Amino acid sequence: MLTTNSPPSRSQGLRQTLIEAALALMAETNSWSFSLREVARRAGVSHNAHIRHFADKAALLVAIGAAGYDALRDTIDCTVSQEEDPVAGLRALVRAFVKFALSNRSRYGLMVGKDVRDADGGIAPELHRAADGARQVLKELLERGGRTGAFTIDPNDPDDLSAAVVTVWSMLHGYTLLELDRLRQIETLIETDDLTERVAARLVNGMIAEHA
Repeated sequence: MLTTNSPPSRSQGLRQTLIEAALALMAETNSWSFSLREVARRAGVSHNAHIRHFADKAALLVAIGAAGYDALRDTIDCTVSQEEDPVAGLRALVRAFVKFALSNRSRYGLMVGKDVRDADGGIAPELHRAADGARQVLKELLERGGRTGAFTIDPNDPDDLSAAVVTVWSMLHGYTLLELDRLRQIETLIETDDLTERVAARLVNGMIAEHA
């Protein structure tokens, strides 16, 4: 991966400062009902300083959502890279995904909510790119497991691989939302860490090839 030692420009620094100020407000209020003026005040800049980077609040929320997916990608990628075995890697990915969401409740809620979509429900290119980057980590893991024979996935069949990605991502997202909304407590009061391990085991067992 290419790296650079060049410091961020003042313009780039302001953009990040505004995002961080918004994240601080989200952490305090557990919502994103803040105004751009509040963000500017928290960032210590003029009330219209955001205009160069964010035309409106919706644009800022999209940037926060995209940055959230980037952070999720880095988190699960770091976790998976520590496991040579695809099966162990998938279990670790499940744990890391759920932990990230539960540690960033308001941010994850924004990432997957309607406030980062346009009036027609479309996804902004910036958000789409970031979300795809996070899913790519899962896709590469499942493809590797398919090639080693660990998973019942045909790595040479794009449709089969995509179906596997959607299956796992859907289960991850669904379980995570149940935890965030505390709805799973209707069914069980098992501690979250224990339940996550059980969910991970059932999910992974459904992917494992019989001879693996």
